[in-house]
Amino acid sequence: MKKLTPSDNPLVVSTNDDLFVDTTTISQLFERPHKNVLRSLANLVEAGAISRLTIEPRDYIDSRGKTQPCYRLSERDALLLMPFIGGNRSIEGQAKLVDAFMEQQKELLRLARHKADPLRLLEHQDKCAASRLMCEALQQARAAAGKSTEAHHYRTEGLLCNWLLTGSFSPVDDNELSTIELRKLKKIRRQNTTLIIGGYTYPQRKGLLRQTFPPERAID
Repeated sequence: MKKLTPSDNPLVVSTNDDLFVDTTTISQLFERPHKNVLRSLANLVEAGAISRLTIEPRDYIDSRGKTQPCYRLSERDALLLMPFIGGNRSIEGQAKLVDAFMEQQKELLRLARHKADPLRLLEHQDKCAASRLMCEALQQARAAAGKSTEAHHYRTEGLLCNWLLTGSFSPVDDNELSTIELRKLKKIRRQNTTLIIGGYTYPQRKGLLRQTFPPERAID
């Protein structure tokens, strides 16, 4: 299953569709002491080119095991800062960082298009409806047996369905699922609901569902 979330780029991080880079990353890319990067940043802030409101103070552990300050910069602020850093790998560092930002922008655009697919939106709605019905059936079945239903009971059913889809008993981000995968997950949950209503135990349902929906290979 191909993940459609922005790639795990070691240089650039994505938060709420915005891109950022840490000053420690810039220091490593440019082979420049971190204190020099911070000095260049301070000069641009003092000159008014970069606002104090747009840089996020953070901490990192240095090579001596001590906590040191660093900053997380927006794409705009990082691009402004780069020409003022210098260093042995200034040109190479700028090229790598610009490429990383461009790569992440493409991933964000691809993800936005993926989410906006009308057919996929319908399948996602149907999948959510199937999930609600499954939870309601579970609660009613347990209530009929004189048992309460806790959060972990719902979670167990969800993980069972995920296992049949991905091969792993772990949470799945809907944003990572294709239209076909959403449709399959919907069918799995509907079938599980039917078995719950039929009075089958968890081990019985697991075996029957496995026959109908052989678990896929685990996501890499």
